[in-house]
Amino acid sequence: MSTELTQAREQFTQGISRIANFWGLPRATGAMYAAIYLSPDPMTLDELVEQVGISKGAVSTNVRSLERLGMIHKQFKVGDRKDYYTAETDFWKIIKDILREREKSEFDLALKT
Repeated sequence: MSTELTQAREQFTQGISRIANFWGLPRATGAMYAAIYLSPDPMTLDELVEQVGISKGAVSTNVRSLERLGMIHKQFKVGDRKDYYTAETDFWKIIKDILREREKSEFDLALKT
């Protein structure tokens, strides 16, 4: 990969990590989304561990968060037991889903009290 491409990839990852942090998500969650988004092929948990540099447990936890928020989608390959992940590319849909999830949790908390 060229130096310019590597730098662009790193800047994109840092930017997405900052945006994730703004929305109250861990920076690692943003880095994982960026890795999946930039990948030309669906990614496995093991590939995310290698690329993002965090533990498999942390990757697994963050993948569940990203799935719940609709930021990534799970795919299956016939004959393969691994799960593969692709990124949602519609940023407007992601924002609406995050706001909907936040609204739901706040509303549920209000009803409990």
